[in-house]
Amino acid sequence: MRIISGIYGGLQLVSKIPPNIRPTTDISRESLFNVITNLIDFEGVRVLDLFAGTGALGIEAISRGAAFVQFVDKSAQSISLIKSNLQKFQINPQNYNIQQKDVLKFLSSEQNKFDLIFADPPYDLNVFSQIADILIQKKVLMDSGIFVYELRASMNIFIPNGLNLIKTKEFGETKFYFLKYP
Repeated sequence: MRIISGIYGGLQLVSKIPPNIRPTTDISRESLFNVITNLIDFEGVRVLDLFAGTGALGIEAISRGAAFVQFVDKSAQSISLIKSNLQKFQINPQNYNIQQKDVLKFLSSEQNKFDLIFADPPYDLNVFSQIADILIQKKVLMDSGIFVYELRASMNIFIPNGLNLIKTKEFGETKFYFLKYP
């Protein structure tokens, strides 16, 4: 796994990924970021990386100019892997924060707003409606922000009132939903 573009473009992430962590593949991540780049300017954005796993999505965002990334994952293995990747790239600790916490509990108590939110839960964990409800109620996403939800390509989600679908994209086994506030 590597960072696709930006100041860390081409550099490899830590290669020892535990079997219970399913990172977004390089090709899917490249396609994902190509879509996002057409929707927002990464320079100075605040990013929330939920179910962060390896930290690849958040680190890719930093590489492309994001000012700050909040990484959230409840797995101690994932937190260790994120820390290893951040240290490998010598990313300034002022540009990120890491929380080992359940995503729903984190969102329920979060006071900050983000320009870009990634949610890449395990494919068998059906949490879209709970995450969407919290985003709508607490306004964790900036008014002009983008929420990206990743799931298995064969699955679909119901978009509630309070979120608008911008587009969906499928890359192999993966589907991304791009959403924003109305």
